[in-house]
Amino acid sequence: MHRWVLSAVAVFGSLVIAQQVVEWSEIVAKASPAVVTIVSADGKDIFLGSGFLISSDGEIVTNFHVVKDKTNLLARRHDGSFLSITDILATDETNDLVILKGDGKDLPFLKLGDSDDVKVGEAICLIGSPMLPEGAVATGVINSVRKLKDKNVVKSFQITAPVSKGRSGSAVLNQKGEVIGVASYYLSGGQRISFVAPVNALKELKKKLPPLVKPVSTPSEKSTSLTQLSNTLEQSLKVAQSIEDPSLRSLSLSDVAQAMAGIGEKQKAVAIFEQAVQSAKSIKDNYALSWSLSYIAQAMAKAKLFDQALQLAQSIKDPSVRSLAFREIVPLMAEARMFDQALQVMKSIENKEGRTFSLKSIASEMVKAGILDRAFQVAQSIEETPVRSQVLSQIAQAMADAKLFDQAIQASQSIEDPSIRPQVLKYIAEVMAEAELFDQAIQITQNIEDISVRSLALGSIAQKMAGVGERQKSITVLERALQVAQSIKDVSCRSWSLTYVAQAMAKVGFLDRALYVAQSIMDTANRSRVLTQIAKEMAKAGERQKAIAVFNQAIQIAKSVEKPPELSPLLKDIAQAMAEAGFFDQAFQVAESIENAFDRLKAITAILEAMRKAGVAKQ
Repeated sequence: MHRWVLSAVAVFGSLVIAQQVVEWSEIVAKASPAVVTIVSADGKDIFLGSGFLISSDGEIVTNFHVVKDKTNLLARRHDGSFLSITDILATDETNDLVILKGDGKDLPFLKLGDSDDVKVGEAICLIGSPMLPEGAVATGVINSVRKLKDKNVVKSFQITAPVSKGRSGSAVLNQKGEVIGVASYYLSGGQRISFVAPVNALKELKKKLPPLVKPVSTPSEKSTSLTQLSNTLEQSLKVAQSIEDPSLRSLSLSDVAQAMAGIGEKQKAVAIFEQAVQSAKSIKDNYALSWSLSYIAQAMAKAKLFDQALQLAQSIKDPSVRSLAFREIVPLMAEARMFDQALQVMKSIENKEGRTFSLKSIASEMVKAGILDRAFQVAQSIEETPVRSQVLSQIAQAMADAKLFDQAIQASQSIEDPSIRPQVLKYIAEVMAEAELFDQAIQITQNIEDISVRSLALGSIAQKMAGVGERQKSITVLERALQVAQSIKDVSCRSWSLTYVAQAMAKVGFLDRALYVAQSIMDTANRSRVLTQIAKEMAKAGERQKAIAVFNQAIQIAKSVEKPPELSPLLKDIAQAMAEAGFFDQAFQVAESIENAFDRLKAITAILEAMRKAGVAKQ
């Protein structure tokens, strides 16, 4: 996978946005299997646009204009296989959105984010169809956001990344790998204007499922659609064969061959791949020849023709291009559980970065297959320390999930990156606590070097102890967590650790001690949050007079925060907690004092919901 790096300076009016450098390669690698190409099997406009999966059972999102008036739809997946589109589940012409139903299960899908949080200047990555000649990935920033009047609700936003016809329906991702919108475009004065439909509009559309379903095809018609697609690919083959330039002809032929393999026409695919190779061999420039052969070899591997792919890759004369071809083939072999063969191929990669990438891919696939001991061995052979630590972290957590605690601890001890090891040990300790192995879990925390992480681990263990009736022991553990938190020198880290400990104390009913700890938290916003949690727990315990007094403290402290934008969310949370505790009148008073209209609306909605649950909705 190529490394996609964003480096941009955007100026909007008088606003200057600082240069950002964003590493997108891992996000792209994780998201790509959920991206699809929308195609039609009727022989007209074969390639319609891009799309992406939002559920494991085949819900696919694209632009409404991509599929409007189209029939015999199919979704071509990242690996070249096809999903038959069986239904149109919901449409939103205003936002140019449609949700389709693909015939599949246990499919990879993308997580939906919150488009109301997007900001001008925020870095984004757009992932579309891998069949696009300009590339599947484009990066940029958000250069304008349009909101509904008097509301903090994003209606649409524009991006600097280009949205071509083929990129319509692409997922727009933030730096967390979450979908924040769906890319589209419109024509204005002869110019193509890129815009993004916000993901929250998609969420609203998804809530309407299932509406009146319009059938496009039925599962029984899938074979008919594939037959039509095969005929269409035959037509595409004739077009590819007529291309004069040998480089473009070879690439086009390999695309057709890969698509043929995707619909089960393996013999035809092999024959067309051979045509592609012969076309490439007529390229006179050796470097261009190497790149064409690399492209064909990767297409063969995606079609699961690994023997042919390896044989072709081995014939590439340029060593750097040959290594790149092997690097791209190895993960595909690992996905196919061909681990021994993948490890052998990895040895043919001449550069350290390529070997590191390949070993990481193999180890990660071994973890998914549950071959943890072998994955551990492979991970230890990774040359680059940060990557080795990252993979060992993944293995250690998988071992803990499998209750292989001794092996998990051994794997964690091999992690050299000091920023990763504490978090892994915390994870192992928490899984042990879930298994009610409390003494061992507490012992693990002693090996956590980062004292703030150690404090959080102890607090988590204590809560789990209290949950199974070990309240007295949990109090002892919380006191130990408190001592660790108080020893943290960094003021900000100490504040966050004390916040977590105080909240944990409140949740296990250690209310007076939680109140004492809360008063020592320097950060006013965190102190307000903790007091809100304590008051809520006091109300649950029947100490309603104390609860309302502590709620009032939380309000006063919230109003003293130094950053005004923090005030409205804090008051919203207090109002909601008061309502859940049954203090409806006071909750409404707090809600009415919230300046931000959106947070005020959220608070009032939460209060009304709490009243409904309490059976006082009429009031």
